[in-house]
Amino acid sequence: MANNTWKLVVTTALISVFSTQLVKSAWKEYKLSCAANKNKIALQPRQYDDDLFREQLARNYAFLGEEGMKKIKEQYIVIVGAGELGSWVCTMLIRSGCQKIMIIDPEDISVDSLNTHCCAILSDIGKPKVECLKEHLSKIAPWSDIRTRAKEWTKENSEELIFSDGESPTFIVDCLDNLDSKVDLLEYAYNNKINVISSMGIATKSDPTRVSINDISMTEFDPISRCVRRKLRKRGIVTGVPVVFSNEMLDPRKDDVLSSIDGERRAINARRDEALRHLPELGTMPGIFGLSIATWILTTVSGYPMKNSEVKNRLKFHDSILETFQKQMVRLNENSDQPSFLGLKEVGYIVEEMFRGKSPVSGYSTKLALTKWEADKEVSLTNVVLMTKEEQEIHERRVLRGGEKLTAVYSTDVLDIIDRVFKEEKYYS
Repeated sequence: MANNTWKLVVTTALISVFSTQLVKSAWKEYKLSCAANKNKIALQPRQYDDDLFREQLARNYAFLGEEGMKKIKEQYIVIVGAGELGSWVCTMLIRSGCQKIMIIDPEDISVDSLNTHCCAILSDIGKPKVECLKEHLSKIAPWSDIRTRAKEWTKENSEELIFSDGESPTFIVDCLDNLDSKVDLLEYAYNNKINVISSMGIATKSDPTRVSINDISMTEFDPISRCVRRKLRKRGIVTGVPVVFSNEMLDPRKDDVLSSIDGERRAINARRDEALRHLPELGTMPGIFGLSIATWILTTVSGYPMKNSEVKNRLKFHDSILETFQKQMVRLNENSDQPSFLGLKEVGYIVEEMFRGKSPVSGYSTKLALTKWEADKEVSLTNVVLMTKEEQEIHERRVLRGGEKLTAVYSTDVLDIIDRVFKEEKYYS
């Protein structure tokens, strides 16, 4: 009898505990469901009083005028990348009166996001970046139509993501940190005649006064811009892509990070943890780049465009280099039987992109000239070297006319530099 009573007590206790846990679990699910539904309703674009909109954006109306603000409200802007840079672009576009944006990013908020992300907080860790932004921005401008796609943009799914709602964007903002995807996106926008602006390299930059916006062809002192320029050039795109970049010179202490093609490929195309390890970055700079992009879009759309700074004016310089090379071809009797592939664009490419404006022999960047490198090979991008005029004369006399071997004229270090430049060119071509 006592034994049966004990069993009854234990069974009753177990049933009670189980029932309690079941009720708690059901109640928790119910509360989460209610919260989700409430949040879903809250994130939907709502009707609003236009007076409230105007009051919130009174300063923008005063600056850009009625017509300018009307144009901004009509934009449909797609931002590809919602991390350290894209989050600032999205936030300031919505805060400034844009009423329709699409945010594309496959990643979740992580601990390191809190250093640079515009609005992420500790409780957002693990949440999709696009949803974090949508939730935040919907509280600022509940009348905005904020669309999200938690997917990775690729060439293959570009139509699905960008035109998924049957609408064509007025702008695409490239905030990607993968070099190949970045170039693919810029090519896609260029070929489809969609306005685009892209962010270049932020790593190792720290001077906010050196941040500029200009055409991709006018960038300098930025290894990422250089990579993008060369890749786009191989696809037939030389100009017509505005970018935000910093023309701050690389800190010598960090020069090895992005100085070689291996470094660029490894750092930009690596997994996120590897990228963080390879790219030293000041947490304030992504915000400055993002705010610059948002400002450029707002002023461009509203008819209040910024004047691009003239960072390069080297056409005459390139023309003089071309002239010295053509004279060398005449002296070597190669001008008549070999068509010249060199024009101003090619000279500019060799000088600025391949040799970065200085002689690999001496490191000098003044009184420059191009010379054929190996006498028994045809002139090509991998058989022309930038030197000073004096070095060109010596090379022509000893190698091209005198027949001396390159190893007898130049040190191993110089030959290695030139070999690396030619290998880099073959990689891009």
